Amino acid sequence: MRVDETLTARSPLQQHDEIEKDLREKWEDELAAAIEAEYRRQRAETLLLVQWWLRDVWLRTLAAGGSLLKFPEIPVRKPSPGALHHGRHWKIAGPWSKPSGCCTPTCRKRWRWK
Repeated sequence: MRVDETLTARSPLQQHDEIEKDLREKWEDELAAAIEAEYRRQRAETLLLVQWWLRDVWLRTLAAGGSLLKFPEIPVRKPSPGALHHGRHWKIAGPWSKPSGCCTPTCRKRWRWK
């Protein structure tokens, strides 16, 4: 059930039929504020989780200890041997771009770019 539907169902507006106009307007304003506050709370909670997850990603790239992680249960994909060999290229440029200045001819053969 959506937030607005849940809060509207619990609102005194749904429980009382005959109420004064001023009181109805007050309750409608309070309901709108409660719905907005709940959406903001959920958004803040989601952003906090994303921040913790990004912090964990950062700590794992630094090879920091597992005791510092917020989500240690999330599995880590081990990099391929080529990624380990070209770790400096991957950290700077990312896996989507061609590494520049490979160190050996064997290495250049492994990294064939079209």
